[in-house]
Amino acid sequence: MDSNKIQCLVDKGVISQSDANTIISFSGLPQGTSELLTILAALAINNNSSSSVSGPVIGTQSIGPVNFSTPTALTVPAGASKAVITPFVNSAVFRTDGGDPTTTAGHFLAQGSNMILTELNNFRFIAASATYDTTLFVTYY
Repeated sequence: MDSNKIQCLVDKGVISQSDANTIISFSGLPQGTSELLTILAALAINNNSSSSVSGPVIGTQSIGPVNFSTPTALTVPAGASKAVITPFVNSAVFRTDGGDPTTTAGHFLAQGSNMILTELNNFRFIAASATYDTTLFVTYY
């Protein structure tokens, strides 16, 4: 994708300038790959507004260390309706239905990745590994 097309996406507010710089740096990918990534990112941004966070930060929480055998819930502050969750130390396994996650039942959340959560009260997590505990950092909105 040429830089004029990328700048057009920036000008229309579809992607940020830093995202544009990242797309331009994908020059080693097969032809058409960066265009596909740009289109998918634009669709995700424009069609998934419920996954965005906005408004004032209500609180933050660091939870851990948590091991693989002790499912742990969030301590949700009053008024919070969304949270950004990041496994800061090691990966985690979570469930959002109130059930206890195990190392074989639940969703995997890799260390350093981010997740936007809207079902705060039923979130439970454990460490993804029996060897390493995990710590989550949570920002509530």
